[in-house]
Amino acid sequence: MKKLALSTSYAAVLGAVIRRERVAMGLDQSKLAGILDLGQTGVSRIERGAVCCTVDTLDLIGQALKVGASELLKRAEDGRTRLVTRGVKVGPTDGKQDVVTLGTQSLQSLLFDDPQPEE
Repeated sequence: MKKLALSTSYAAVLGAVIRRERVAMGLDQSKLAGILDLGQTGVSRIERGAVCCTVDTLDLIGQALKVGASELLKRAEDGRTRLVTRGVKVGPTDGKQDVVTLGTQSLQSLLFDDPQPEE
């Protein structure tokens, strides 16, 4: 029997960090989308990890959130480390395990000790 494992993508970890910063600044997805000249759906997809953003888009997001792209990546890397120590696989799966992909709320709970503020 295959072992069941929790899994997520690095893009989802980065997206969770972006969402947290956006909410902390009091921006909704539409406002951030306007600043970035993206649609609200595009911001939502980035925050859910459904798409990987380009380096240029990450730079624009960092500027808009006043933290910089390098800081967003550092926080995502810190989050990845935290997840791995909690037994969550971050990255592609190897096919040797049955995996359960973490949803947005579960990912937020495992990444951050304090509850995510509501939008």
